[in-house]
Amino acid sequence: MGRAAASGLRSLCAADASGSLVEVCAKGGEESRDLELAYIMASEKEDSEKSFKILGIADVFKIPCARESFLYGSLGGVAVGLVHFLATSRVLRSYYVAVGGYALSTTVFWFCCRYDRAKKRFEQRMIQEGIKNMILYEGTQYDRTKEATTTEERRL
Repeated sequence: MGRAAASGLRSLCAADASGSLVEVCAKGGEESRDLELAYIMASEKEDSEKSFKILGIADVFKIPCARESFLYGSLGGVAVGLVHFLATSRVLRSYYVAVGGYALSTTVFWFCCRYDRAKKRFEQRMIQEGIKNMILYEGTQYDRTKEATTTEERRL
């Protein structure tokens, strides 16, 4: 851990008033391991403060794409319900349309976000495997970059 990062952690520890975090920082002194522990404890405390559970079961901040899906779903439901109310002036039916719009837009955005996430993970795995193979075959007879340079030299 760099000196700048350690000083940032020390200032974080000094700024926090909780007893356990201050004790860890005071005991740690200059040791980076204790400072990392203090930083982890502080980040866990922040994460616990940002908890939002649906039906008391699922934490929205820990599930990928959940927060955005519910935000866009609620916005979509309100928009659809409001437009339907302005067009028809029927309150109960506009409520049903708003709930349906919420469910539909949440579901659509959830699946689109999860699809994009899966696609990015697949691309990352392909890139990681390509880099691993490049490192493995570099300088051997199976090196593809070597073949490309020799083919270009033959053309000249």
